[in-house]
Amino acid sequence: MLFLFVFCFLVKPIQSIEDDKKFTALKFGTSINDYVQFSNFDMSPFRNALSICSWMKRVYTGSGTSAVVMHYHTSSQYWEILISPTGRYNIVFDSRVVENLNSKFTTPVGEWMHYCLCWSFSTKTIQVYLNGVLVASGEESSGRQLHTSGTLTFGRVFPSTNTAYIFGGEIFDLNFYTEVLSPDVISRMAGRAVCEGAGGYLEERYRAFRWEQLLEQSRSGFVTEVNLLDTCTVIPREYLDRQINITSETQVDLNQTRKDLATVRARLNRAMAELETTQQDLETVTSSLNRTEAVLSEKESQLNQTQNELKQTQNELKQTQSELNQTQNELNQTSEQQEMCSSKLEEARKFENISRFDVLFTTPYYNKIFTEGLLQQLQSSWDIMSDFVGVNLTEAVVDHFRKHDGDQSKECGEPSAKSIIDMFGELINVKMTWGIIRHFKDSHSGNPCDEENRESDIDYS
Repeated sequence: MLFLFVFCFLVKPIQSIEDDKKFTALKFGTSINDYVQFSNFDMSPFRNALSICSWMKRVYTGSGTSAVVMHYHTSSQYWEILISPTGRYNIVFDSRVVENLNSKFTTPVGEWMHYCLCWSFSTKTIQVYLNGVLVASGEESSGRQLHTSGTLTFGRVFPSTNTAYIFGGEIFDLNFYTEVLSPDVISRMAGRAVCEGAGGYLEERYRAFRWEQLLEQSRSGFVTEVNLLDTCTVIPREYLDRQINITSETQVDLNQTRKDLATVRARLNRAMAELETTQQDLETVTSSLNRTEAVLSEKESQLNQTQNELKQTQNELKQTQSELNQTQNELNQTSEQQEMCSSKLEEARKFENISRFDVLFTTPYYNKIFTEGLLQQLQSSWDIMSDFVGVNLTEAVVDHFRKHDGDQSKECGEPSAKSIIDMFGELINVKMTWGIIRHFKDSHSGNPCDEENRESDIDYS
């Protein structure tokens, strides 16, 4: 026994879910709120015949003989089906022909018993089996079929709140069949024993409501699953063999898992090494990126500075262009004035009325600020008139102008060239404009001696 207990304990953690359910019972609490229910349950498969078989265990005795394992009611019939673990209720269509079998239900509290309730529409017969033995049979008088839509409740009478109907026990492997099972089949079911687990159904094709459905249904209150292997004193040989096979298969799986684990560890180590290398590469790249960002930041700063300088240069260029335009305008204006002066000078030469002041219309003087240097240049020019030989004037004419300017001017009352040039000394830093030159020509170039000297013997050839 100790070996079986230890073996059961060891193999239990590796049981499959299917095996766990195979040995799973439902234990109901002792309050009116502890039950499992199917609303609008479809009983149409059982309209003409029905067999309900289940393992039951009485635990709670507070309800006396009125405890109810299962209750099915419809809108037209409250006691359509009612089953008690004490033998008191074995009702179909409210027929009580097999009621109050308490004396036959002698299984002690806390022990499992196998129960079957069978009914047939064709024979109108109700049968009750306990532990594989027929204990009661009777004929119901309604002669009708089963009502097919109602509420199916396990653990109490619903919707009654009478606590006398509380089940408070355990059920296992409860199934509905669409046929009346034979006494032999029922006997073999009961002989299978609880610890052999659910399954091995001899009439599987007739099993329409399954124990698995009841286990999967939602529960109200305190209704818990119980593992039968925790209480079984004898473990079925079939189950032990199956667990041994599972253990062997599990060992094989474990060995394979270990191999797979070693492979995974090797791959993990390689991955860790690659990760470390990648991290180093990442650090290198990050450092390079930081340096690049620093250089980029410096270049951006230089670019901003260059752009500022470019803007400043553009502004200076605009200013210079504006000054250039202004200078060009002044140059154009000066050129126009120079052309006008040249025209005047040419006109003076043409009409033979040129004076000593017409020299001021020339480029070195006209429209310029009259400076000390220009004054000295003009003063010396009168003494070097001989330099103009061959330019519209003859040497004799130049000598005549010299003599005329130096001698006769005093007799005729005309100011000498020297005195006129001395007069220019007062105009230093004055711009030589057309008006100023015109003033000198009109006011200071008159020559009273011109008329009498016009027919002089000067040789103009």
